[in-house]
Amino acid sequence: LLDVKNSTLHSYGCNFSDAAIGLKLYFSTAAIYQSKLSNNLQGTIAMNSSIVLNNCILMGNGAAITSSQSQLNVTSGTLIFTNNSCGAIQLVKSTLTVINSDINFSSNNACASLAKNGGALYSNQSVVNFINSSVRFHGNNADVGGAVYQILSSINFESSNLQCCNNTATFLGGCMYLLSSNLSL
Repeated sequence: LLDVKNSTLHSYGCNFSDAAIGLKLYFSTAAIYQSKLSNNLQGTIAMNSSIVLNNCILMGNGAAITSSQSQLNVTSGTLIFTNNSCGAIQLVKSTLTVINSDINFSSNNACASLAKNGGALYSNQSVVNFINSSVRFHGNNADVGGAVYQILSSINFESSNLQCCNNTATFLGGCMYLLSSNLSL
């Protein structure tokens, strides 16, 4: 739907729907506000990019956000990730920072391409920070890490409210599974 290379993107009130890929970013910066990203094979792909997301609904995608070597920021916003069939967020060598925000992960499922790990959040060699935020993982599903799967990563909940309920894992970690990773509450 939208392919951004070596550019800066500012988006307000957009609907990225019914495309193979909603948004691709390569070596770019994007700010996306009050938008809907739905029914895409892959929602947002970021490589060596910076993304700012606020007040967005990301639903029914293969993976709502796939990030490699990128920085994703949410400040004073609301994000809803629901019914994504390949997890909500996939991070590889990336940083996700959520500040003063409300973020909800519900009914997301892990997919075979990630060995069915991390129903809502898959993190490999990445850093995830939730600061002064409300974070809810509800009804996500995976083989390992029903809501969150982390390997060689860290996840921090600083002055944040964390709710983790009704997530399921076939084998290990109904809410979270951390392998050689750090958790700070």
